[in-house]
Amino acid sequence: MKYGKQQMMLIRKRIRVETWLEEQIEELFDGND
Repeated sequence: MKYGKQQMMLIRKRIRVETWLEEQIEELFDGND
């Protein structure tokens, strides 16, 4: 797997956003309980 620095930055940013979204969703569901 060969990625350029630009692609690596985009992938890392996307992963960070996805994990952040999961945390937000979990907090929402926990808050409703």
